[in-house]
Amino acid sequence: MRATYEAIRFPERSSLKCWYTSSWGFCSRWHFHAEIEILFVERGRGQRFVGDHVDSFCDGDLVLLGPNLPHVWFQKPSTHRMGDVRAVVVQFPEFFLGREFWETSEFVRMAALIKRSRHGIFFSGADVADMAALLLRVPEAGEVQRVLLLLDVLDLMARSRDQSVLCSTDYVPKLNHLDAQRIGAVQRYIQEHLLGEISQPAAAALVRMSPTTFSHFFRQKMGRTFSAHVNQLRISHAIHLMVEEELSISEAAFASGFNNLSTFNHQFRSVKKVPPSAFLQHLEKPNAR
Repeated sequence: MRATYEAIRFPERSSLKCWYTSSWGFCSRWHFHAEIEILFVERGRGQRFVGDHVDSFCDGDLVLLGPNLPHVWFQKPSTHRMGDVRAVVVQFPEFFLGREFWETSEFVRMAALIKRSRHGIFFSGADVADMAALLLRVPEAGEVQRVLLLLDVLDLMARSRDQSVLCSTDYVPKLNHLDAQRIGAVQRYIQEHLLGEISQPAAAALVRMSPTTFSHFFRQKMGRTFSAHVNQLRISHAIHLMVEEELSISEAAFASGFNNLSTFNHQFRSVKKVPPSAFLQHLEKPNAR
């Protein structure tokens, strides 16, 4: 879908911007910007959208976003109170230290990381704790120290073996203001009703489209049908309930907006390619290094 451009304003004579956030204002609309962004969620739960990738996030979520990559984070529907999220955000131009900087032999690994970040990178494993410890110091650090801390973080990211690219390899963002407003309104509607009844005609009416026109519009912009998109979000929520809240498969299914277990199992297999029981068994296995 097409996203809204966001102009990043840096502090005077500063090469990067960083801050803590404890509200949901830090990433509440589908947007993009020319700057690279690191976003670490110290506390919070919900869904994140990066390009054509959709997934849930929880405490400890760490993502690196490359230039002009559309993204948005939505808070967990049941926790819309201010202060439920605490995160640190760092934004910086790709060539904040000069174009030649990335061409030196010492920083070849980092340059490759920045290139991969154009499709978004998610970090997991033990390295995240070390990266997080550095990131949480950046907003309070002095001007020179924050640059050094950022380089340390990027070095750890570049060396990490527990990283995965988020978007599909052929993903190319489509950027348009009006489409972004429409999709943003639909996304908010879905999030507000995710655990209850969601109607495609109601979503179509929200953006003043006929059901048929809306169906074509949504599939073109999102790359999937409206119902498939809703099911994917509900499956993501169910996984969170099973893994983080330790609910049973049936409990998670009904708590995620599905009316019966058979439909949940069918949709889960469609999204994850395995039944819920097999998915959970796989998670219980220790990660091979």
